[in-house]
Amino acid sequence: MDRLFTATSATCVTGLTVMDVHTRLSLSGQICLLLLIQFGGLSLMAFSSVFILVLGKKISLRDKLTLKEVLNRYDMKNINHVVRYIIFFTFIAELAGALILYGKWTHIQGPLTRFYFAVFHSISAFCNAGFSLFQDNLNRFQNDAITVFTITTLIITGGLGFFVHFELKDLFINRIKGFFRFITGQDRVIPMKLSLHSKMVLSTTLFLILTGIILLGLMEYNHLLAGKTFGNKFLIAYFQSVTPRTAGFNTIDISMLTTSSLVIIILFMFTGGSPGSTAGGIKTTSLATIFFTIRSILQGREKVTAFFKTIDDETVKKVLTIFILAFCLVLTATLLILIREGSRFLFIQVLFEVVSAFGTVGLSTGITSHLSDFSKLILVLVMFTGRVGPLTFAISIIRKESTGISFPEENIGVG
Repeated sequence: MDRLFTATSATCVTGLTVMDVHTRLSLSGQICLLLLIQFGGLSLMAFSSVFILVLGKKISLRDKLTLKEVLNRYDMKNINHVVRYIIFFTFIAELAGALILYGKWTHIQGPLTRFYFAVFHSISAFCNAGFSLFQDNLNRFQNDAITVFTITTLIITGGLGFFVHFELKDLFINRIKGFFRFITGQDRVIPMKLSLHSKMVLSTTLFLILTGIILLGLMEYNHLLAGKTFGNKFLIAYFQSVTPRTAGFNTIDISMLTTSSLVIIILFMFTGGSPGSTAGGIKTTSLATIFFTIRSILQGREKVTAFFKTIDDETVKKVLTIFILAFCLVLTATLLILIREGSRFLFIQVLFEVVSAFGTVGLSTGITSHLSDFSKLILVLVMFTGRVGPLTFAISIIRKESTGISFPEENIGVG
């Protein structure tokens, strides 16, 4: 059960663990864990497509359609180029992070060991896995600004989604071309604008990070952060604001947080990262769509609008379905574990663990290794569903029926 739990946690890039990875796993076991994290982070579909391209073969139409959904692409244009870019960008980002950590972690003896630690944590951060080779996770680096900003940058980059990366890259190239055409007197380049998807991802991500810093900083100001300098308080609050977005690293003891802080982190974990990324949760775009839907209803609008664009009804229905399925999954799993474990753990502890599994986060109040095999199996299923997506999982097990029958409409009272 422990091996199944660990393998699932790595493949689903969760980070929840029932053992000390550094002391309990051999070097070969750690490397196996790292490969599962890398495959799980980028999705097996993307990797299989790369192998097909390396062999000089063409990706089939069926695989392109699957990739379109996995990578959150709205069309199949240049899908081969997109896959190559994703793999190239991933390894460049992970290598850059590893080199920075290698230069900073001089306390680790031996250049090979230090490089291995740097690579492991860089991949774990970019893939939003949260596995660490240090027994205290990253607590020893809570005041190390370089380590904090390197890890969080990798987490944010991996959680934005490859569609956003690709669009930002095209936007940057478009602006560079426009600048050179301007100074050389050539025809003006039509400026490229970000899509509604990218705007929602970037704005929601920034909002959640800033909100997390403020709320966690205030709630722990006279508790865990008491006696620390303002700079150290900011680093800790900033790191714990970023990491619940499916990363799982921590620079403080999560079990020592106040209940109010745990609730905030639970909400962040439930939201997760962005579509087409290495993150889990209901996704930032779903949270933003729910907000804009509520705003449109309160304003009496027939359509849901955001950033001067209209979100189609089908997307709104999909988002609401994802939210309801995710909520039901979390609630059911929490109740099952509470029934099995009795009064051994508090409700907030079990809920925190379940949401951490669903959001593929990996943060824990310390009860994971003390759970029964039944409860661990429940978390395994939650991790798998959270990584695949509740809507995708539900559609895969429910047979779609089309009767062709249309029933008359009738109103009901609500509210």
